[in-house]
Parts: sequence; structure tokens; C-alpha cells
Amino acid sequence: SSGKRRVRKAVVSTQSTGEAVKSRFKSFNNYLQEQWKVQKTWAIPDSEFRELIIVDNINAVMQCYIELYEKYRDAKFTSNPGKYIEFTPADVEKLLLGFFDQ
Repeated sequence: SSGKRRVRKAVVSTQSTGEAVKSRFKSFNNYLQEQWKVQKTWAIPDSEFRELIIVDNINAVMQCYIELYEKYRDAKFTSNPGKYIEFTPADVEKLLLGFFDQ
């Protein structure tokens, strides 16, 4: 899906410089916040369809983000990692589960 491609593009790179890692986290954070703004306004009354959409979102996002997070959470890519690592994987999943919350 295009969402999965956008997430993968935001977090996967062959570069591992500090600036590249910062850029990947910033891109992911921006992507997630953009999706939250858009999708929190959508109403999906059909509960089965809503659950399918949520599962698709989780499948598109979590694998890529977990890979990024696990690889760099303890790396010394910046003196202030909290500025770039805004979410744990659990935070991301919780946010995604809240999309379309009725």
C-alpha cells in the first residue's frame, strides 16, 4: 500500500549518520502526526470495517518503526535523543488503535 511505502521511505535508509537518523525519526514523527490529524476526523460506523482499517494501519507502520526504534534507540546519534524519538513502539500502536475512535 502507499501508506506502507511512505512509512518505509521515512524510516529506511542506507545512511547511518547522525543527521540521517535524525531525519528518519523526524520524517516518521511528521508522518504519524499528519495521519493522526487526518484520520481522527474520519468516522467509520461499521465496526468490522473500522477494525480492518486499524489493522492495516498497524501492519503498515509498526514493522518499519520497530526496526528503526530498535536499531537507534541506544545509539549516540544526538545529544538529545528525546527530541527525535518521540514515541516508543507501544505509543505508536496505542495511537494507531485510537484512530476512528467512536
